[in-house]
Amino acid sequence: MTIHAQKKGKRGEVEFCGWLKENLGIDIERNYNQADGHSADVITEDFIFEVKRREVIDLGTWWYQVSMAKKKHKNEDLIPVVCFRQNRKPWQFLIPANLLNGVDKGYMLLNESVFIDFAKAIVAQPEEDEEADYVMCSGYCGELGKPNYEDGMFFCGATKWCIP
Repeated sequence: MTIHAQKKGKRGEVEFCGWLKENLGIDIERNYNQADGHSADVITEDFIFEVKRREVIDLGTWWYQVSMAKKKHKNEDLIPVVCFRQNRKPWQFLIPANLLNGVDKGYMLLNESVFIDFAKAIVAQPEEDEEADYVMCSGYCGELGKPNYEDGMFFCGATKWCIP
């Protein structure tokens, strides 16, 4: 990797940390201990991110990188995410396909707005009341749903099974 590519990568990680703050209220810095090749670029309470700021897309390799970083991390509950951006284009995101019922492996590609909705549902802390076990449906029906944390899905009662 050239010096220019390393600098662009670091700038991309810093830029993405700013994106997280602006869009999800997550105030975090890039991971400075990633030199061993086994750690992801940005790690939050809920997610482990591999950040790519490149023109040439290599989704399979990037997904492998974040998957290996997740396996080596002590928190098994982190959701692996690849976020990438080409010049003059918005961020895009890969999340595990197994968050959909019946899909065992692979990844799904999300645009910024869908990832923001997905992440907000994950990061949202329920209030301590009788409805604390319910979350807002991401299926855009606006109803509350009861999560099933075993398969990452829930039924909101108004539509079909949705990602919480």
